[in-house]
Amino acid sequence: MSTQSFDIPTIEIKDNEMKDLLKYLYKNESLLKENGAMKLIPTSNFKNLLKKIPVNVPLCSTIQQVKQIDNDNLIYSIKTNKINENKEIPKENILINDEMFWLLLPNGSNTQDISSISQINDRSLFLKRVHRDQFDFHQLPYQSLLKLSGKQFCNQFSSTLIKAHGPAAIFPLSANKQNLYQLNYHHEGGVRYWYIIPLEERKKFETMFNETNPSICLEHDKILIDPLLFQKYEIKYKRVIQNSGEILILSGGILSQSFTQDETICEAIHFALPNYFYDQLNKNSSLCHCMLSSNFNNDEPIDFNLYNDETIQGYIQKYLQSNIHQNEASTLDKDTSFLIDINEKDFLMDTSNKSTTFPQLNNETDFDELFSSEDFFNDISVNDNQSVSLTSEQILRRITNHDDFIVKRNNNQSEIDVNKILHLSNLNKKITKNELRSYFVGSTKIIFKQSQLPPHLNYAFIFHRTNLQAEYNRKRAITSSQFGSNCQIEFVKNLEELSNDNKLNENWDIAIQQIPESVTENHLKKIFFNSNKMKYIPARNVQTSNTNQKMLLGYAFLSFTNTEQVDEVMNNSDKYQINNQPLILSRYRKIES
Repeated sequence: MSTQSFDIPTIEIKDNEMKDLLKYLYKNESLLKENGAMKLIPTSNFKNLLKKIPVNVPLCSTIQQVKQIDNDNLIYSIKTNKINENKEIPKENILINDEMFWLLLPNGSNTQDISSISQINDRSLFLKRVHRDQFDFHQLPYQSLLKLSGKQFCNQFSSTLIKAHGPAAIFPLSANKQNLYQLNYHHEGGVRYWYIIPLEERKKFETMFNETNPSICLEHDKILIDPLLFQKYEIKYKRVIQNSGEILILSGGILSQSFTQDETICEAIHFALPNYFYDQLNKNSSLCHCMLSSNFNNDEPIDFNLYNDETIQGYIQKYLQSNIHQNEASTLDKDTSFLIDINEKDFLMDTSNKSTTFPQLNNETDFDELFSSEDFFNDISVNDNQSVSLTSEQILRRITNHDDFIVKRNNNQSEIDVNKILHLSNLNKKITKNELRSYFVGSTKIIFKQSQLPPHLNYAFIFHRTNLQAEYNRKRAITSSQFGSNCQIEFVKNLEELSNDNKLNENWDIAIQQIPESVTENHLKKIFFNSNKMKYIPARNVQTSNTNQKMLLGYAFLSFTNTEQVDEVMNNSDKYQINNQPLILSRYRKIES
């Protein structure tokens, strides 16, 4: 099999996300377009949308005939022949998998009869009427951007029920109807194996294929292509296994082919998202002039004159953006002050010490990122002569408000499920948090910061609901133009394996917090005259959103020649102030790896 096969995003979608599926897909449209498809696993409540009484599916009246049509045995024609009478195809005892399937196909001039496929129009296993708080399968084309063409136009995109009458039934290579998006639900039966060519790869594949096979139309000839041909052309395709109860969302402009492991029943419906109308390929989708094209283009074509930037943006604002940003703000930015100020190493502190001691900071950047939040000290008790330690469990709770990342507790120690957390280093300075949120599907929290050290690149932590989602995002290819040529993605493991962008090997004795604006380093040197070394980071404004800024008070680190001087300062820590504003002094201790 080809080494060019790649996985697609697989997401356990919630009921509320399923109800507003178009909004959900719009938020992840770039990811869907990039991969060509996305697999959704709905909750058990999804079955409430299905009819309880089974639909009578007619017996098979055709049979598929497969024949090899190229010299390399990599392209097959699929011809559907009528049989004399409707009958049930005898079931094979063997279950077909993807490796066995390609080995069983005929070579040379031989032909082979296999199971056939029936498309049943005007039949559906989905309920026609559902509660307004539930996902409405049949309304999908009418609620999508296609609604701008009118209800009568949308009627041609009603659902299609598809029955594969046995194992190895083939769905030949084809584009979606008018290159639209498609929702395909697997009602029951064996596994369905898909091979999907995303839009960008399709353009490259069509160019090379047409040069070597000018007599074959990829879009209209019923053909099946061995994935080895994709490897020959260096085409990155997606191999997908769809099980019963799973939803496959196919992006606009893709090519796909599939076959079944056994008898199956699926149902498909088409719809449109904004990217569809911005893609030039779709506008030219009806330009194929092969002899078969007229037979396939019986549907009324989309009038692209109705879809200008003004009408598309109007639809987006009315139907796809309502409350999206509001919900994100309330869900993802809960406890905002702490999220803004957390450092990339804050949640990796030693968890064995539950005592009330000061944070064991390993550098001044840690202090800035963790303790610059004004309300942080409201949550813990501080003794000026001791240190306070936040465990990684406590910090994760502040970030996520649940225990999803705590996988083990034993003898007052907690172990973090770091396989749900990705660390991105050397990020492009121009990338935004919203771009990361759109790219990393399944993420629940994103901690996004700029390094304090030259060249001041960004870094981020991406929290995921499941290990599988994190693993998928870790394996994804990232573009250097968007993320930066030196960007790296890795699981958070331990201090040694993290990027050293923010690590400074300096030893300090005392950390000072809440230094007000307009204070210079000379002011501090006059107050702490016996300090032999000082590191001062003044107060500054940081952008918390497109319109809001937050003032982060300054901080400093001091070192002294002996412990007596340190003790003297700490014993009088409550007496230090600037501009009648008290300073917060605490002991600084370096983390031991």
